[in-house]
Amino acid sequence: MTWAVTRVADVPKNGPHWRPVRLELGIEAFGVNSSHGNAGDLLVLEHDEALSGHEELYLVLAGRVRFEVNGEAIDAPAGTLVFVADPGARRRGVALADDTEIMTFGATPGEPWAHSAWEYAYIVSGLYDEGLYERALDRAREFLVAYPSDWPVLYRAARAAARLERREEALDYLRRAAELEPTVAELVQPEPAFDSFRSDLEAELG
Repeated sequence: MTWAVTRVADVPKNGPHWRPVRLELGIEAFGVNSSHGNAGDLLVLEHDEALSGHEELYLVLAGRVRFEVNGEAIDAPAGTLVFVADPGARRRGVALADDTEIMTFGATPGEPWAHSAWEYAYIVSGLYDEGLYERALDRAREFLVAYPSDWPVLYRAARAAARLERREEALDYLRRAAELEPTVAELVQPEPAFDSFRSDLEAELG
């Protein structure tokens, strides 16, 4: 392929918010994806890029976003660029208006580009959202062989295992994810997949 043209809105969503722009266009030089949602939606999950070493650039294409970087609030209407150079900086972004769209670009300075854990996580989520729990878990296991420290994949593997009533496997994935990312315990609380063994989770994750 020499070139490709599409509209952001025409990239099919994988899950409720994420548009896999890189996969849609076949880009291999850098990471680029988009998140779309309405007022109140969490479009950039709280995270850092300490494991990947990625720098990230967020471009608000439409709507308005409240970003927080290391606890500092940033009001970002359409057209705003937010660059997070420090991979260890904690960041999150919440839509303040309906039809908000954020384009995210990321790569590690001085290194060949490598796939992001988030791409794998959203592939697993897409299968999960279709009710294909066994397939979602199989794909998560495949990704974790090569990338055992990708907490977004570990968390989504735990959800799929929980839906399949594989309690011990789900707990193991959650333990590993929580060791890597402190906000995993917050993600678990509202997730109905874990309802059948929530008391065990409270003992494990606090």
